[in-house]
Amino acid sequence: TCGGSLRVTCLACEIEIPVWDQVCGECGGNQKELLAAKIAEEKRLADEERIHEEERLAIEQRLAAAMREPLITNSIGMQFKLIPAGTFQMGKGQEAHTATLTQPFHLGVYAVTQDQYEKVTGANPSNFKSPQEHVEVVCWDDAVEFCRKLSDLPAGKSTGSVYQLPTEAEWEYACRAGTTTTYSFGDGESSLRDYAWYRSNSAYPQSGGFWSGLFKEASSYHHPVGEKKPNPWGLYDMHGNVWEWCQDWYGDYPSGSVTDPQGVKSGSYRVYRGGSWSLNSDGCRSAIRHRFTPGLRSTYLGFRVLRSSIK
Repeated sequence: TCGGSLRVTCLACEIEIPVWDQVCGECGGNQKELLAAKIAEEKRLADEERIHEEERLAIEQRLAAAMREPLITNSIGMQFKLIPAGTFQMGKGQEAHTATLTQPFHLGVYAVTQDQYEKVTGANPSNFKSPQEHVEVVCWDDAVEFCRKLSDLPAGKSTGSVYQLPTEAEWEYACRAGTTTTYSFGDGESSLRDYAWYRSNSAYPQSGGFWSGLFKEASSYHHPVGEKKPNPWGLYDMHGNVWEWCQDWYGDYPSGSVTDPQGVKSGSYRVYRGGSWSLNSDGCRSAIRHRFTPGLRSTYLGFRVLRSSIK
């Protein structure tokens, strides 16, 4: 008969049916309804893709604007970089979860130096003394007290500046700088020596044990801040050199997405991040985290400061 060979594929069960059949004789699928649903789903997916692309472009624009912002230098010479708000994957493996930071913030371009610490507190507790090296042998309470005193300086009060330790989420977000790789520069540890002082390039004793000559060759282990390459957001020494105290108590990561996380409400240990000159490459990953009692003071432990404003 005329048109007898014209057949189409059922939109439900995918068998061939006569082109004029509105209902599939095999599965009972109404072809008109199925076609309308397919068109609606394709439109939904296209809209989602468009929205995601718009969000991606908006994020890129915010990042580009932040990167164009000039550094802020405070009254004692500390430099701060604007870090834009955003969302990232925090942690690694089974601990990985989505974290969103809703507010931009300024983070120290470098870890706090001995010179800066002494200007604020009148003391330099470091074992390996050099003005432009990171301050070390500071416990969590020392770091918090530094932030309090820095905020109380006349210049800080006049501008409404408040200084504090970054949260663990703020620290990792700034360290990753928009990346999802092992390090802020990629996955290859062979490039780590360009970005970090760590065990392989800090003259850490390769034989004879850690304490063999440690205090005889202090200058071989510790280095001035900013000698290596910065991460994509212009922050130096986020990998290696010294561990950096964070604001949070140490605890298990949440199982789902979080917004502006502050860590667990209480605990026995404070978080520090970033690795140090005494560790191998695995200990300097963007996701690496450690903890100790707030009273720990060590030659491999310093801190970096976040600046916000109450005005």
